[in-house]
Amino acid sequence: MAFDLVALGEVMLRLSAPPPERLEQAVALNVQIGGSEANVAAACARLGLRTALISALPAAHPWADRAVRELGGHGVDCAGVVRPDGARMGLYFLEYAPAPRPVRILYD
Repeated sequence: MAFDLVALGEVMLRLSAPPPERLEQAVALNVQIGGSEANVAAACARLGLRTALISALPAAHPWADRAVRELGGHGVDCAGVVRPDGARMGLYFLEYAPAPRPVRILYD
C-alpha cells in the first residue's frame, strides 16, 4: 500500500495535572497518548490521508497496546510499529498553566 505520509518517531505516554493544578499538587493525572510524530500522523489520517507510523513500543504492555489501538482508531497504519521485549515507552508529565505562568513539561 502506498502512503501519503509515513511518520517516524517515538510514541509517548503523557500524564498531565488537571488545570490549573501544578504537578506537585495533583492527586490524579490525566493519561493521553502523544508524541509529535504520532500526533501528526493521526491528524493527517483524520483529514483523509493514508498514513503510517514507524516506531517501537514495548511488548505485552497495556499502555503500548492502548497507543496502537488509539492510533489505529484514527486511521494510522501501525504495521511498522515493532514491539520488542524489554523496550520502554517514553513518558512525560505536563502541567497546563494560566497566564502568565508557562506550560511546564518534564520528560522521563
